[in-house]
Amino acid sequence: MTRSQLQADVTSWGFKAFGEDVHMPDRRILRLCEEVFELAQVVNADKEQLKALIDYVYAKPVGDIKTELGDVGISLMAFASSVNLDATVVEANRAEELFAKDPAVYTERMNVKKAAGF
Repeated sequence: MTRSQLQADVTSWGFKAFGEDVHMPDRRILRLCEEVFELAQVVNADKEQLKALIDYVYAKPVGDIKTELGDVGISLMAFASSVNLDATVVEANRAEELFAKDPAVYTERMNVKKAAGF
């Protein structure tokens, strides 16, 4: 499966689980950050350093969305290599796990996060 096909499949699945939220960048960026923070937690990244990094980034001029998205993808691949994993394989395997579950499970999780202000 190509990365473009996986993206299309994830979007289709996401619509079943999240409805129109799947097309809302302000919602998707929160979920992306959440996953990045959970990954940081797995490797024992320093929480205070992460908080300081947010201030550092927001003090700089706003970048271009295509450049920043590309940098996220490149950084993901570099991180995966640093922990001896293939990002493409891990993504595809995780997608298959998600697709096998009832999207309602994720709808409920999202509703809990939204109720908490996220």
